[in-house]
Amino acid sequence: MMERYYRMLPRDTLEAFLTCNGAVELRSREICPQRRRDVPMQRYVYGSDGSRRPLRFECINELVMQLVRSAPVTVHVGPAWPANMDDRRAERASDTYARIAPLVFDVDLDAAAHAGRAQLAGCPCDFARKECCDVCWVAFMTPAMMRMRALLCDTLGFAQVLFFFSGRRGFHVWVMDPEALAMGNEERGAMARLALAHGVAVDEGVTANCTHLLKMPLMPHPATGRVVTPIAHDRLVDFLPSWAPLSRDVDPDMMAEFKRVMDGKLNVPH
Repeated sequence: MMERYYRMLPRDTLEAFLTCNGAVELRSREICPQRRRDVPMQRYVYGSDGSRRPLRFECINELVMQLVRSAPVTVHVGPAWPANMDDRRAERASDTYARIAPLVFDVDLDAAAHAGRAQLAGCPCDFARKECCDVCWVAFMTPAMMRMRALLCDTLGFAQVLFFFSGRRGFHVWVMDPEALAMGNEERGAMARLALAHGVAVDEGVTANCTHLLKMPLMPHPATGRVVTPIAHDRLVDFLPSWAPLSRDVDPDMMAEFKRVMDGKLNVPH
């Protein structure tokens, strides 16, 4: 089932996303498949002699075929690292290495709702799976997305801003503009605090640390099976999480729509 899904992925769109519109090489991007929910993400490839090297992909076809073969439950993505570094532990321990990463924001229902969620007694959220119902989404997440769009696009003037349903109970925002890619952690932290001051409960730790891993767009959420779904800017006001499909239900037309939404904010030639 997952083999079929991964074969449908729009390779040119994913390549543009992962290379930050050509700003970095794909092989330098940290990409971490997770084979099962109960095992850690894969960051390294181990040799028979006990040596290890970062998991790297030379081209988008190699990445997709690896996904087809291994059928991971999801994939996380991090920053671009210097290509000549073989041990990312050293990289993570130092701020001296140049890194390029999109500016990202992670907003979860629990943080966005706070005590206000008690006012929606009887909402049909699936607490066992920690999913967000449409009622809570409209009450808390839709306003948060609209505020984020106003801040990033209207106030700050960013153009390459992509919104994604996280697959469970929140949304991710990826800012791909060149000036955002080059931000250091201090600048990213300032952006998180700015969003918090405008009333959006972003996870400051995710935004402020460019080495943080986030689920890759179009990947299934390991807890729900729902796809990390792109949301067009003109649909932010009416998007509902119940619309996000399970990976097993995605057909070529749905994937084509996902591609269209992402291509609208990426430099993908047609």
